[in-house]
Amino acid sequence: MLCRILTALGLAAFVVSLSADALDDWSYRSINGRAIAVAFGNDRFVAVGGSGETPYIALSTNGSTWTQQPYAGVGPFNAVCFGDGKFVVLSGIGHIAVSTNGIFWESSVLPDNGAAMTAITHGGGRFVAVGYRQVSANPYDYRAVFYSSTNGVDWTNWMSTAASRANAVTYGNGRFVVVGGGYNTHPDHSIHTSTNGLDWTPHNSTVFQFYAVAFGGGQFVASPGAREFLTSYDGETWTSQRYAAPNVFPDSITYGNGTFIAVGSRDQSQHTVLRSEDGTNWQVRYFGPIYGNSLLTGVAFGADTFVAIGTPQNVLQSDNVSHPFLTVLSAGDPLQLRASGKIQTSYRLQSSIDLNGWQDVTQYTNYAPTIGLSIPGTNTSSRLFFRAVSP
Repeated sequence: MLCRILTALGLAAFVVSLSADALDDWSYRSINGRAIAVAFGNDRFVAVGGSGETPYIALSTNGSTWTQQPYAGVGPFNAVCFGDGKFVVLSGIGHIAVSTNGIFWESSVLPDNGAAMTAITHGGGRFVAVGYRQVSANPYDYRAVFYSSTNGVDWTNWMSTAASRANAVTYGNGRFVVVGGGYNTHPDHSIHTSTNGLDWTPHNSTVFQFYAVAFGGGQFVASPGAREFLTSYDGETWTSQRYAAPNVFPDSITYGNGTFIAVGSRDQSQHTVLRSEDGTNWQVRYFGPIYGNSLLTGVAFGADTFVAIGTPQNVLQSDNVSHPFLTVLSAGDPLQLRASGKIQTSYRLQSSIDLNGWQDVTQYTNYAPTIGLSIPGTNTSSRLFFRAVSP
């Protein structure tokens, strides 16, 4: 049984736990290597990274305890995704590793590569890996490259004719969306879209550079850097969403339990987590000490928890979102509560006068990460305790 207890006395109320919900509570976990990306699938997290030419792969079933997995191939890795029952890992020079369990891996290499590979995703029955290639003596003259595969082993490739580079990719609403950057003396084609992962359309953008993108709740959310996210329903037309946090740079975004989580750093010196249920209104939290190269570079949701990966050798994990939280919004009759928990999960609200005998007050379902509850008949001078329990 999962529960959080709060008390209400007349018109005064206080919460036993100071946290409003599971995403207020994050804890550092130990990991024994340099990981920069993470994905969840088949009931486990897989984190990847490495240094020099040495790859690093670690496995966790709960996000708390991590075990390094031996891997004899070439690294380091900088991206990982899960789809069609398998993990696919990507290195910056186009080496691929495929596994169903994160332990045994099959290696391959992207054909005709010569590009800097940056990101990978799965959607619509297809894996898509992206990056960019320098096409002239000018060190800033890039073309975005796209690789597509139905099995993670055999790949076809396509290179954009527009001046562009691809930094991140996601899938949603029946299309792949790739974000990156343009070349400042050419039209800025920092966005590409595709409905099949094979044929791509470049789009102009008022934003010169994107660093991350995710899909959830029917919309795309992309990060162009500090103080702003952009949202879109089709990956072509974007709306700016400003937030008041200077010098915060999100590097990775994911979506889970009805919530976007973006992770990055403040001035590349302190771990930062941003959260939003709608992609428009964002809350910012800072974690850990302030020192150089303190970055969060990857985040994933699974097993009812968010896991962020970063340097130096850090894992930052949220509390379990299935744990119910109650917060008093207004004491009196009716009592107004804020209830947080796992979406589409039913909980029972119970009351007690002594913490021994509990009675059901009502049953509710979190149709969103947080909902409001109105409890009549609570106009009393007696102290009442409330808790939410599941099941």
